[in-house]
Parts: sequence; structure tokens; C-alpha cells
Amino acid sequence: MFIPVGTHRRFGAPGLLQTARAPRPQLSAHPPARRGAILVWFVFVIPLMLLILLAVTDFAGASLAKIELKNAMDAAALSAIKTWHEQDKTLAVSDVEELCAANFSGSGILSRSAVASEPGQASSPLVTFGVLQDSGEQHVFIPVGDVEPAQAARCVAVGATMQVPSLGGAWLGIALGPYTVTAESYARISPEQGTPQLVSIDAVAAATTPQEGSR
Repeated sequence: MFIPVGTHRRFGAPGLLQTARAPRPQLSAHPPARRGAILVWFVFVIPLMLLILLAVTDFAGASLAKIELKNAMDAAALSAIKTWHEQDKTLAVSDVEELCAANFSGSGILSRSAVASEPGQASSPLVTFGVLQDSGEQHVFIPVGDVEPAQAARCVAVGATMQVPSLGGAWLGIALGPYTVTAESYARISPEQGTPQLVSIDAVAAATTPQEGSR
């Protein structure tokens, strides 16, 4: 009896034949259709995730910059009202400028040469002299310019603007910014304790143009 090579082989007891089976083809773990869907998912979803990450990073950076700027405004306003309160006459604008510049420089936010167009730098602070009108329900700030108000009513407003660059743009080369953050603080002398204190303002009355700080 003739047995084709590769088709049958002798197995077990004499005379018993077993047909040799051809090896099964290996199935791909990722068929072509599935690989195409994965590729499309990567093409559209991954860039979207990167943009979301970029936006979140920039938002966090801008929020932190606003907190730092507000802290510097608080310090400058407290220093200004303290010095103004200790004077027998209206504090000169130049003196307030020096106080503001010193507080900003100490916090690493503002330098004497800082300009608003420089990323990460604050603009020159705006300093406004005024009085605080307290009706019991509202605190209203009323600018008075160079007129010397009564010490008990004195109030100082200090504000600035900062340009914050896009943090994520430095990594990916995509910039959504720069972002502009502003902060303003008001301070007066506490009627009860006689010490400088920050105060929340509900409204600002129509007034003269704020005195511009150091450049």
C-alpha cells in the first residue's frame, strides 16, 4: 500500500493510520479593521487630550499668579495706609510709589522697570487716595485726589495688572496665552484697634483718575 508522504503516518498498533492535520493559521490579535479604528482614535483623541492638559496647566498657572499678585497688593495697601496714617499731612504720591515698589520687589512680582508687556511681570501699580464711606450695609470707596481727608476715614486702593505667559506652550509649542490677571486691594486704619486692616469694597464712587505708580 502506498502512503503519500506528509499525509499519513503510522500510529499505535501496526496497521493503524492517522491522518496528519495541517497546522492552523495564527489569528491576529488586532485585525486590520480594529487597527484602523485604534489609529483613528489616536489621531483625534490624543491631540484633544493634550489641548485639555495645556488648558488646565495654563489655568493653574494664571490662578497662582493672581493669588501672588493679590498678596502683593494687600501688602502694598497696608504699608501705604500705615504710612499715610502716620503723617501729619497728605502722603506724597512718590512716597506711596516707593512703598508699592518695595512690596512688589520683595514678592518677586514687580520691579521698578517692569512694564505690562513683559510676560510674567506686573504693570506699574495704580494708587488711589480716598475715604471709606461705611453705611453699615455697604463700604463705598470715594477717591479724593490730593485733598487731605480726616484720618479716621482714610482709605487707600492699590491695583495692578499682570501678563502671565502660557506654561504649556513652552512644552508643546502651542500658546493659548498670555493671560491677563488683575488684583486690587483696599486698606484703612481700623477704628477699633488703630492698626492697618484690609477692607472689602462694595462699590467705588465716581472719582478722579487714579494716581499712577512707579514706572
